[in-house]
Amino acid sequence: MNRKEKVALLKAQLLKGLEILEKTKTILDISFLKCKQISLVKELSENDLESFEALTARFARFVDISSQKILKTIFLLLGENPVTIIDQATFAEKLKIIPNAEVLLELRELRNLIAHEYTEEDLRRLFKSVLRKRKSLDALFKAIVVFAKELVATIS
Repeated sequence: MNRKEKVALLKAQLLKGLEILEKTKTILDISFLKCKQISLVKELSENDLESFEALTARFARFVDISSQKILKTIFLLLGENPVTIIDQATFAEKLKIIPNAEVLLELRELRNLIAHEYTEEDLRRLFKSVLRKRKSLDALFKAIVVFAKELVATIS
């Protein structure tokens, strides 16, 4: 495969990834709105827990798509290959893809916490943390989408 074909393939992959990310974000926003209405100081009902489980799963999926699909494809298009998440976050900040590397690292750390078993009190803290990261997640989404679309439009 020559360079031009590889770039065309990566651009198509990036556009498909953005489409998936945008759909994921729409569904995640619905979960954020629903869970924002649930009090975390009272005992959580089964329905409340189910709503928060959906939120955390969608949050984790969004962070995975952003970092594992979108950013990696961007780096490949740019001829770069930062290996660790710290390297990826730092490089993304340097390129002004994201406003702050620390935000991406915090989102990834929270995504990793979602994968573990918790007591009910741990779950409450986790749910509060996810709700507090809404603005960071929105900023990450906007920055990645803008950068990726500009890249697709300009790279050949």
